[in-house]
Amino acid sequence: MEELNRQLADYLVESGKLCSEADHLIYVTYPVVKDKAILLKALEILHRSSVKIISFILKREYLLKKIKLTHEPEKNLRIFFEKCAGSCSLSASDIENLRELMKLAGKHRKSTIEFASQKGAVMLGEDGKSAELSVDSLKSFIKILKKLIENAPKF
Repeated sequence: MEELNRQLADYLVESGKLCSEADHLIYVTYPVVKDKAILLKALEILHRSSVKIISFILKREYLLKKIKLTHEPEKNLRIFFEKCAGSCSLSASDIENLRELMKLAGKHRKSTIEFASQKGAVMLGEDGKSAELSVDSLKSFIKILKKLIENAPKF
């Protein structure tokens, strides 16, 4: 049990560090450098942070016997959004933005071409569909993750 508690604490700490790293990239580094690669890197970091904090919440809720987990990450993510996200002091728009973060990270991983636009970065998938990543959306993701990280240990 002690090992599990340490692992949960590590998830929480790592999520906070990753969120701070993305925050620094967006608020400090990007305004100086203005390179779309920084936006994409921040997206990757925020995705890793969200995976860590969601894993923390799911595992803790599982240990408290409030939910049942599966061996399928997609189902577990659905369980998080359906049963856990609302109790983490996230509004409906926060939850939708968190879903958008997950979608954009998936599109980034699968994109064939990425290029800069006036607002940020555009990712093109093999299917020809595009997704745009803006600085404002990244700032919104950071704000939501900070709120989630801060409130996760409390609920």
